[in-house]
Amino acid sequence: MEWYAAHTIIAFQREDGVGPISVCENIYLVCAQNSHSALGKAKLISDNEVNNNDGTTINGHSAKCIYGGVRKIVTICNERPPQYEARPDDGSEISYIEYELENAEDLKEIISGNSISMNFIE
Repeated sequence: MEWYAAHTIIAFQREDGVGPISVCENIYLVCAQNSHSALGKAKLISDNEVNNNDGTTINGHSAKCIYGGVRKIVTICNERPPQYEARPDDGSEISYIEYELENAEDLKEIISGNSISMNFIE
């Protein structure tokens, strides 16, 4: 059995379609025989998340929760051997996200927690 980080996408949108669509990328820890099995588990977890948000509202307006899919499955790598089969531990790399920035000033902004425009690579 190996450990995986499953990146899943769910979105929230007002039933009347007014306003932005709020997107959440949830990252779940999954233990499975292989990445295909991890994908199946991640889909079940996401389905449950969508069902648990049935009847949600946005600013008092009825809204729907939309299952977007599994964006990626990442094999978790531990700092010490065995890197892939052992349960995640202190220092394990759980997941990663890559994006491109236009310049060093944007890097400073994102490190400070400010909003910027960026190119998401994955």
